[in-house]
Amino acid sequence: MYCGADCVKFQKSCLEDKFTEAALSAPYLGPHSWGVTYGDHKRHLEFSEHDYYELKQCAQDVGIVFAASGMDRVFFVLLICIFCSLQFAILVSLYIFFCVVMCFC
Repeated sequence: MYCGADCVKFQKSCLEDKFTEAALSAPYLGPHSWGVTYGDHKRHLEFSEHDYYELKQCAQDVGIVFAASGMDRVFFVLLICIFCSLQFAILVSLYIFFCVVMCFC
C-alpha cells in the first residue's frame, strides 16, 4: 500500500470523437480554465498515451492496482494494449469493428 491507497483509477477519451469542433473551439476563459478554448482546457487535463504506460508502471512499482476506463472505442483499444498483449488487442479491435459494422447493416 502506498500513502494509504490500494488502487489508482483514471479515464481517457478521444476529445475529437466526444465533442463537436464548435464545442472544442468555443472560448473558455473562466478562472479555472487551462486554455483559451474548451478544447485547449480539456486537452490540458488529458494524460497522453505515453503517460498511461508510465502511470501503469508507477502503480506496479509501488504495489497498487492500476485501473482505467476507456470512455470511447479509441481509448478502449488503447487500454487493452496497455493491459494485455498486442495480439489480444488486435482481436478485440476486430470484434469491435465487426459489432459496429453489424449495427449499420
